[in-house]
Amino acid sequence: FGSSALWLKVLLNPPRNPPRSATSTMFACCIQAEPADSTAEIGIPSVPAVPAVAPDPEPVKKALVPAPEFGSFTVEVSTKGFASLGLKLDGIAQGTGHMIEEVESGGAIAAFNKETPTQSLKVYDVIMAVDGVKGFDEIQGKLATLPETVTLLLSRPQKVQVTLKKTGPLGMKMDYKETSMGCVISELNETGILAKWNKENPGQRAGVSDRIVEFNGKPVKGGELLEKLKKEDTIPLTVLKY
Repeated sequence: FGSSALWLKVLLNPPRNPPRSATSTMFACCIQAEPADSTAEIGIPSVPAVPAVAPDPEPVKKALVPAPEFGSFTVEVSTKGFASLGLKLDGIAQGTGHMIEEVESGGAIAAFNKETPTQSLKVYDVIMAVDGVKGFDEIQGKLATLPETVTLLLSRPQKVQVTLKKTGPLGMKMDYKETSMGCVISELNETGILAKWNKENPGQRAGVSDRIVEFNGKPVKGGELLEKLKKEDTIPLTVLKY
């Protein structure tokens, strides 16, 4: 058969152990079995809940009660930074209190009036007590040395109009000074002209401790009022009732 016979022999008898390629050897060395999937539990320590801290409540401000048209009321006045209340007080007692003649600028009361207009102090208001202390002389002593905050009890008068016709004695005595704001009625007789007026006009009575401050609608000092009461026959008066 020549060369054809040799070719057939090679095909029929292939090598029993063919050499492995370099590539197949590399794969045999590098491929490894992957581990099976697993789950691990990691313990996390519990943290106690911190309660929320509420903010401090804002201080509750006292509701301001407006001063009445007339009657008693109380105010708290800061005097910090002021040498005095800044009040000019009348020279004669109004009952057992001190009547305000003027609110001076630059004082503690002027500042208070600006900050709290609904409680502002006015001319003719009477200071009846200072930090609970009553009495004309005692109040005067308290006003001489003031703490940083002072509590004042005041009385605001009601105005009434009284018109008298001089047909006899007026039937009253009065306390006054030459420069006081009008006169304070200290005594009242039952048979005088004023007593007659009171019976006929019960809604406009003038009595003991009331103060006459105007004649014919104009403010008058004590000495001036006394002269007009002596001279005039028609006596139109503005009276403050506390």
